[in-house]
Amino acid sequence: MIHNNSVGITTGRPPVRKGILGGTFDPIHNGHLAIAKAAASQLDLSGVILLPSGFSYFKAGREDKMQPPQIRYRMSVLAAGTDDLFTASDIETSREGNTYTYETLQIFCREEPETSFYFIIGADAFMEIRSWAHPEEIFRLCTLAVCHRNNQVSAAHLSDEAAYLSAAYGADVVLIDSPDIPVSSAGIRSLLRNGQSISGLVPETVEKYIMENRLYQPYDLS
Repeated sequence: MIHNNSVGITTGRPPVRKGILGGTFDPIHNGHLAIAKAAASQLDLSGVILLPSGFSYFKAGREDKMQPPQIRYRMSVLAAGTDDLFTASDIETSREGNTYTYETLQIFCREEPETSFYFIIGADAFMEIRSWAHPEEIFRLCTLAVCHRNNQVSAAHLSDEAAYLSAAYGADVVLIDSPDIPVSSAGIRSLLRNGQSISGLVPETVEKYIMENRLYQPYDLS
């Protein structure tokens, strides 16, 4: 099924709806939180789980050194503390080896069988989800809440892909409007390595943690 905003919430589903926002979160920033809040507002979610990845096979070739899972999880916990809407999960950061979304969703659904999960995903990642491990299991376990921004995939391409996934896999896809906040984790890392301020780009608690622990400094690349 394909929906726009909250129109797509179907009857007969469990009454509890939660969002899951996954990412490398290296570091987590205010753009991530804004997307989560937008999804929660438009889909009437009771909460959003911030899910930092463990070791993602998609990031294996990244040139700059990724912070350890425990550090990225700690930053996610600090970010979650800024709003009662959020919680942080270590389901992936506490596991060894590659982590896969379908396995993570299996764990969430097993632990909370009365909850309907909405997996919040960017439009660019959504267009590649067929290449993920066992996409059919992802579609079975959650609704995809696809964040659409004007500078990403066109609305027509999104609708076409959503229609295909619905027909081929029975996927339930919700298209939501996403705030366009010009901030990225890569940009934040670059600012820090050049000794520039990141004030206002991440929660204050996350900024304090980064500065106190001298994260993303040039020597971290050695």
